[in-house]
Amino acid sequence: MPDNQELGSLVQAVLERQLFFIAGQGKSGTTWLELILDAHPEVCCHGEGHFADKLLPEIGEATHRYNAFLKTNNALFQEIRDYRGLSRDHVWHIGRTAMALLLAQQCEGVLLAAIGERTPANVANLQLLHQFFPEAKLIHITRDPRDVAVSMWFHGLRINPDKAKKEYVSPDKLALKLAGIWVQLLDATRQFAASCPEQYLEVKYESLQQDFAAALRPLLTALGVDASNGTIEKCRDQGSFKKLSGGRDQGDENRQSHFRKGVVGDWKNHLEPATVKRIDEIAGDRLAEQLSPTEE
Repeated sequence: MPDNQELGSLVQAVLERQLFFIAGQGKSGTTWLELILDAHPEVCCHGEGHFADKLLPEIGEATHRYNAFLKTNNALFQEIRDYRGLSRDHVWHIGRTAMALLLAQQCEGVLLAAIGERTPANVANLQLLHQFFPEAKLIHITRDPRDVAVSMWFHGLRINPDKAKKEYVSPDKLALKLAGIWVQLLDATRQFAASCPEQYLEVKYESLQQDFAAALRPLLTALGVDASNGTIEKCRDQGSFKKLSGGRDQGDENRQSHFRKGVVGDWKNHLEPATVKRIDEIAGDRLAEQLSPTEE
């Protein structure tokens, strides 16, 4: 077991790297982007840590309970000086240290130039992550909400069919629900981007499919790692649908695989016209922007 000094040095070494967090609505391609970036020789990215939605709230709750106990206990001994609890700054330091140690652990002893974590729920916690790691890059991958819904429907059927049918009901009902959430998340992340333009990065799932190099290169450049054609090609190969699916071509569907089909526009095969029309009303110009071509 490393001693405290070694752990302290490890935390400092992690904090000196370019950290990043991948975010996105579930089934938007966060796993795919993680694998693409992890294939880069200067990048380590293994998800999903659930720092913002699980770890930090637990640390906060534990601290609150501890401080409440101290307050009660101090009241029993009024003649004795109070024992002071953990402050807000202490909690920030504990959380930051815990996350740095977890990131280091995923690197398995080799701290590369850029170290990342991928949890879809990060998309609702960009500001919180930014507070703990002001220099970290926050990468939001977006995807057509209609395809998100179809992908989530089949993912649910694969993982827990009874729960999926009860909770989602049908691909159409799920799509209508997710379209509104998609708009809300997009608006919220754009607000964050306006306040932290240097830290926020956005990439479209469709752009990665249509022009991989043009979509990936800005991310690599922002992370400060090699963005040459050769390296991008390596990331493309390692993240290809054929490799990830075990040899299937894009469009060759396997509903028992996490990598089911790997295509853009599969919603056309599963959603009713009335659903598509309503989603167009909900998403409006944002949907058109999502499907616009990548620009170099």
